[in-house]
Amino acid sequence: MTSTPLALFVSALFIAPAFAQDLDPRTASAGSPAAQARANAPEEGGDLGALEVTESTPRPGRVKRTLLPGVDDALPAPRGEVFFQPRDTEPFTGRSDAEVAAAPPIDPLAVDPHSVLYFTEHADGTWVRGRTYKARVNEDGFRYIPFLGSSAPRNWPVDFRLESAELGGEPLMLTENATVERSGDRFVLDRGPVDVLYDVTLESVEQSFAVDVAGAAGDLVLELSVVSDLEGSAHTASPGAFRFSGPSGGLDYGTAVVFDGAGRSASVPATLEGDRLQLTVPAAFLAAASGPILVDPVLTSFAVDTVTGDQRDIDIAYDRTGDAFTYVYEDTFSGTDNDIYSRTFDSGGTLLFGVYIDSSDEDWIDPSVANLNLANKNLVVASRISALNGSSEIVGRIMDVTAGTVDPEIVIGEGTASWDNFRPDVGGNSSGALATVFLVVWERAFTADTQPRYRVVFADGTLGNIQFFDNGNFTRTGVVISESTGDPATVNVWNVAYRSRDNSTGAVSLRGLQINAGGAIVNGPANIVTLPSGQDLNEVDVSEALSLDGYAPTYVISYDEYSTPIEDTYLVFCRNNQRVNTISLQESEHAELARQQVEARLSTTAEDFMVTYLEEQPSGIYDAFITTFDLAEGAFAAISERRTRLGSTDTSYALGATPGEGVPLASRFSGGFYTSRISATAWVNFNTNDLDALSATHIADAGFSQGFQYCYGNPNSTGDRGFLSMFGDRSTTATKFLEASALPPNTFGYFFCGPGFSNVAGPGGSQGVLCVGGAIGRYSNAVASTGANGRLALAINPTMLAQPNGPVAAMAGQLWQFQCWHRDSAGGSATSNFTNAVTTLFR
Repeated sequence: MTSTPLALFVSALFIAPAFAQDLDPRTASAGSPAAQARANAPEEGGDLGALEVTESTPRPGRVKRTLLPGVDDALPAPRGEVFFQPRDTEPFTGRSDAEVAAAPPIDPLAVDPHSVLYFTEHADGTWVRGRTYKARVNEDGFRYIPFLGSSAPRNWPVDFRLESAELGGEPLMLTENATVERSGDRFVLDRGPVDVLYDVTLESVEQSFAVDVAGAAGDLVLELSVVSDLEGSAHTASPGAFRFSGPSGGLDYGTAVVFDGAGRSASVPATLEGDRLQLTVPAAFLAAASGPILVDPVLTSFAVDTVTGDQRDIDIAYDRTGDAFTYVYEDTFSGTDNDIYSRTFDSGGTLLFGVYIDSSDEDWIDPSVANLNLANKNLVVASRISALNGSSEIVGRIMDVTAGTVDPEIVIGEGTASWDNFRPDVGGNSSGALATVFLVVWERAFTADTQPRYRVVFADGTLGNIQFFDNGNFTRTGVVISESTGDPATVNVWNVAYRSRDNSTGAVSLRGLQINAGGAIVNGPANIVTLPSGQDLNEVDVSEALSLDGYAPTYVISYDEYSTPIEDTYLVFCRNNQRVNTISLQESEHAELARQQVEARLSTTAEDFMVTYLEEQPSGIYDAFITTFDLAEGAFAAISERRTRLGSTDTSYALGATPGEGVPLASRFSGGFYTSRISATAWVNFNTNDLDALSATHIADAGFSQGFQYCYGNPNSTGDRGFLSMFGDRSTTATKFLEASALPPNTFGYFFCGPGFSNVAGPGGSQGVLCVGGAIGRYSNAVASTGANGRLALAINPTMLAQPNGPVAAMAGQLWQFQCWHRDSAGGSATSNFTNAVTTLFR
């Protein structure tokens, strides 16, 4: 029947949890769900163990199943050449860098993401996400899943289906499947003589049945199947009600009452036997009923843990046309159900829209997002467990950034009994060409080896072939791709990198390749770094390539070396898929080597590279940092902005409370605004009860730097090490600028230079290390105070470099080194110290 306001109305309300016991992941015991959740998840760099999927394993997509031998559906990757595409020439209508810098920072949690209802179409029906629940509506019926806290080991769904309806002992002939219609926040499931209605609100769902029975003879009996792992029983405190209970909470089914249009009411007897719930409206009430009849049982959820929900594994993409950043991240519903949520902000921090990529009861994890500039489309990819065969597969959805809508899900990498798929990453394209594509990379696990795969995805969701490019007895994991192909007019290639372990010898290498904008390999695959025996790496990332200083396009790969208890971040400079140099980030930053520095992520502007990371503080808490550097001599990092603190995770790597997946960042350059120096960053913060997504906007506005840092010294009285930068080009005539930072405040110091190198500890009783050699000239006429901020600066004329016998002019081809000396104190006694040093090759 077509429902009208209603002849019979049965209502069930699913309300916010009635009581709670919050769990703090930082103090969760080793046996708690929160602790086991993180303990059971294999690390990216390690091999996938044969872990059993249990209620305490909330990320089964990371677990390798027992697989059968088999050959997958991938084809050999094609070979090609680099080709260029035009830049986007449409006028830019967004904010300038200065306007963005003056705007409030973007807040991914601005406006509670659970303060509105979300409707997401999936293959199995329409999913609704409210504040305290999620629900699915399809032709089979209604599934309600109460939110029982992120630390609940799994979902506890309750499936409702009207199985039969009788009037006066005669059956009403229900259709087998419902015809489902949605109007606003109401769903109507048409079962022929009975309409089943669900009115959804932010906090509750009202279930109703419409049937024309007023004035009829005999009892009206409605029988519902209520299928759940929750155990149903009579409610001890409320006669006529029922409680469905589980270890994490459950549902209370309240006493039903019937009302007619005149306001008369009566109790509706209800019985529960097994999974059958029966409601009976007495014949006497029906015979005298006037107008619509309302039967109203109330279902209320109760929970043991009401932690609001964890947001983690963030990624970001930028769209030039909308001048908008899109953040995607996991939104944990339970231990076996991670949703993928996205929020899009303009560059000024205004929330444009939020949409669920997945809000079903499937487990989607490891999201990644990239942008196609001309199409104004994002592709969000993730891995999930297939409902068909239990395999892990790669899925995605195209997002229209202008309209704020998402297309139907697409399966990019299917799983079978012979292979699983894990950890996807996606690269976009910023050009103004029409036929641009996304490129998705991921790892595919077989019985004895794991290999990378990639696939082209067009803006309309059309798929290219799955391609393979490596094989053999290796475990190759953590495959990543650059945000975009870089400047389409000068670079236009994706850079790909991944970890490779020889299963026979255990040898580990960093491996890579380059792929053109059409999806054909132009360089590689090949080993870029081979680690010494016994060493290992993980957390690989790769930047776009930049065409700088006359060199072939240069890009950077980062990785964590974790063979010792202290993880160190290394940066590998590459051209044409070959390594040209490797540096230690902490040494170049003149930072504390004894601290864990993990999960580095990379991005670029037109002239700068940027690296973000998490670093352990003395308290054990991890803070988020960003460092900006220029390319010097084609192979070195000339740091122009050192260790800018973005914020704190307020958590540690303690069991049950990992900070997340580093500090992702996306630059406006990567999305096609080639002159911008603005990037958006994000990280995970622990807010007492759960993990939240935070963000900061960064502008790489430091000057151009061509002097690169060297020499590792000792900390000064601030606890930090003094740091020196040089700004300006390498000409023999243009003024250079020296800037020393992280110095003790309100002391004095000066700069000096020389043509040689040295490494002398404690010269003249100093606490520092002298790094400049040869004839040393002091700028003693420029002695200055470090001021309240602990900084010194000096303009250097390269035609008058300080020397003991008077100033000299720098000559093309000469190396000159610079350093800063300053007064300090140690243990209450006066002493001195040095910064690190910079070296520059004049031209």
